[in-house]
Amino acid sequence: MEVLEIIALVFFVVIAAALFITIRRTNRLVAGPREADGFRDAVADIANRTQVSLDLVAGRIDQVRRQTLDPGLIVEDVASTRAAVHGYAEEAAALQVPGGSESIREALLGELGRAERALESVEHGSTLLAAAGHELAASEGQISIKRGYLNVLHVREAVQKQAAAAGELAAQARRRPRM
Repeated sequence: MEVLEIIALVFFVVIAAALFITIRRTNRLVAGPREADGFRDAVADIANRTQVSLDLVAGRIDQVRRQTLDPGLIVEDVASTRAAVHGYAEEAAALQVPGGSESIREALLGELGRAERALESVEHGSTLLAAAGHELAASEGQISIKRGYLNVLHVREAVQKQAAAAGELAAQARRRPRM
């Protein structure tokens, strides 16, 4: 091998190494915001589906609460919404969490658990009202429905706050990329 061939080979290796390092750093810069954007989108999707599910059942619960709908008619709706919320919680538990967003996922899981408990309370109250043989059972049923209804309303707002927090996390990741 001649000296010029060796020099060319050395330059090629140096340029290849520099290119490799540049690509690797660029990938790190892009990976943080990409992970945060994916997390934001997943949380927003879960929050939107939760909102739709809870909106639908909240209207029916309010009708029972105002005594314009028979309580026995919403038991099936409440049970199916509770199953859907449970599915959303399983999805949230399986989310890939970028650094700094564990608290968002945990808060989202907490709110979805709260929604399940609220819907159980409504289901219990509806069952009591549907089978109420005396005034005490009817009163307990009304209280369970009202507490569950109010918690459903609060959960809707709290889940949207977690989606907004995930959006802010993604915005921060775009402003301050990692090296």
